[in-house]
Amino acid sequence: MKRFHRVILKNLPRLTLYLPRIKRMTLRPMRYTRSQRHEMAMRIVHAVARSGKIEVEAFGQENIPLDGGCLICANHQDKFDPLAIWLTHKQPASVVIDDAACHRPVIRDFVRIVNAVRLQKDNLKSMYRMTHEITERLRAGERFILFPEGRYEERYQKFRLLYPALKGVFPKLR
Repeated sequence: MKRFHRVILKNLPRLTLYLPRIKRMTLRPMRYTRSQRHEMAMRIVHAVARSGKIEVEAFGQENIPLDGGCLICANHQDKFDPLAIWLTHKQPASVVIDDAACHRPVIRDFVRIVNAVRLQKDNLKSMYRMTHEITERLRAGERFILFPEGRYEERYQKFRLLYPALKGVFPKLR
């Protein structure tokens, strides 16, 4: 967690440079191409990786198709893992992200610049629309990164309170 906060503090001056550019790109999306928006997003991701001293080694990239759309389902355990997966992609890729996470200041703008699909986990109609939208965009040749595990800490804590006898069975989440 210290590393995460250190990266945020190191990148505060960069935010003053990048946020106006990102705002301009999100307000006028038709003026900028997809590759220009992807390049701006990659600048931000590279800056975060450098300031966090993160080195990424990618294995199995030969299994990702070069042409056409693809859906990459990845599991992550750390806050930097989505950025590391993003760093391995040379071609523009969008993400499927939980709508609750999209309302944070920097993430909100980043989601707009990469044209991400927002998922409302508690709304079945929204999930159906999101699935249909992703299917159409995949057919059009877009790439998506999906993190299917979601966030289960809250549900885990409720389960733990309901069944105190199972207290020692599950490890404590951090």
